Amino acid sequence: MKLTTEAGKLLEALKAVAPRARGNSSEILRHIRFDVVGAELRLTAHDGSSSSEAILAVDADGDWTCAVPADAIVRLAGALPAPAHLEVILDGVAVTIKSGRSRYKLPIMRSDDFPAALTCANGTPVELTADDIERLFGRVREALDPRDSRPFGQGLYLHAVDGELCSSGISLFHFVRLSGKAPAPDLAGVIVPLPAIDEITRVCKSGGRITISERTIAAEAGALRYCSKLIEQKYPDYKRALPALRDSHISIFRLDALSAVRRLMSIADKDSVVNLSFGENEIAASLAGVGDGAEVIPCEGGAKGTLLAIAAQRLVEMLEMPRGDALQLHITPGSMLVRIHDASDPTSIFVESTRIPKLSMVAA
Repeated sequence: MKLTTEAGKLLEALKAVAPRARGNSSEILRHIRFDVVGAELRLTAHDGSSSSEAILAVDADGDWTCAVPADAIVRLAGALPAPAHLEVILDGVAVTIKSGRSRYKLPIMRSDDFPAALTCANGTPVELTADDIERLFGRVREALDPRDSRPFGQGLYLHAVDGELCSSGISLFHFVRLSGKAPAPDLAGVIVPLPAIDEITRVCKSGGRITISERTIAAEAGALRYCSKLIEQKYPDYKRALPALRDSHISIFRLDALSAVRRLMSIADKDSVVNLSFGENEIAASLAGVGDGAEVIPCEGGAKGTLLAIAAQRLVEMLEMPRGDALQLHITPGSMLVRIHDASDPTSIFVESTRIPKLSMVAA
């Protein structure tokens, strides 16, 4: 039993699934399952909590299945010229790969021992554009911190707001919620783990379909499919904790403020803090740490007498996550939370957790 294809095409399909096979403690999960049915080769890799599949058109003389060592087959396909004609022949306890006068043999394992790819039965399908994927998965991912040990902090929260799909991310420092344009009126909230966020972003970078069920989420685009288990944890009721948008706020030009903070960051260390002192139409930003420095950031409005202390790197992240030119800072007296309002994207929500103020905050 054999199939024929090109090395480059096989390599592309292998690379799409191979990450699931790396680093597994189980021997069988360090393999990629080959399933030949008709004129299709389906490649499946599994890491126990997620699975990846890729379909490749091939010429085959019959249906067959086996599990091939992932690292070895990826290295071999990558070492051959992309246009090289390959024959993959199943023979007992091994597969033989032929290319021209070259010949290679790899041991195999029984595919009966390989777990089935995860499914998303009875899930809610949602069609997403490339912009939706970037907004709901890529950008919200920026708010997450891998060091946050709370289960709900290790993933993004997909849920429906006003009938549309929304995504929220929370860490010890940031909270972000962004809305998409895809309708999802019946979606119950689910938490998508960090590794799945990255893989969905990769698989559907040009758009695709996600399907969300009670326990799994699947992403499909072209010949690729990915499915992952969800984080089974209750997400915080963030709406009750959100600082309100206030009539009195401070307006800044985002890029001007970001440039000033980045200049301070050039001499900062990992523990540096930026102190923000709000005056009349300006914010004095000073760096405290191994290096010290000062910048003046123009603003409109004010909360004179207000002092905030924010970790330098977190302040950069806070200003990078919105995309608008003009931002409003909404500061609630006595609170450690600052809400950032992007006037160009009114449905978005950005909240920053600051350090304890040095002095009692006084409203303007």
